Amino acid sequence: MNEEEEEDEAFVAARDRGQMLKRVGSMLNAFGTYYGETFLNKSIRRKPSSTGYDWVMTTISNPNDCYDMFRMSRPLIEKLHDLLISSYGLKTTENMCSLEALCMF
Repeated sequence: MNEEEEEDEAFVAARDRGQMLKRVGSMLNAFGTYYGETFLNKSIRRKPSSTGYDWVMTTISNPNDCYDMFRMSRPLIEKLHDLLISSYGLKTTENMCSLEALCMF
């Protein structure tokens, strides 16, 4: 192999690496843009229309919503709530009532 053919192969290899880096770079740029728009968007937080307790009470008052959300009927939720309070010491705190905590769990 002569010197000119070695230079041509080196040039082709360098060109191929450059093209590959351009493709990878454009993919990384697209991913970075997506990530930034999706996870780094610091828009203003929405204000909830009701408190957590109000939402729980509204949800468990409708049998279909109650089952869809918690996979339990209201009587079963109430029995479990009573059991957790009497046997396991579930308590209401300053920030959350015990029923709301149970439904969140």
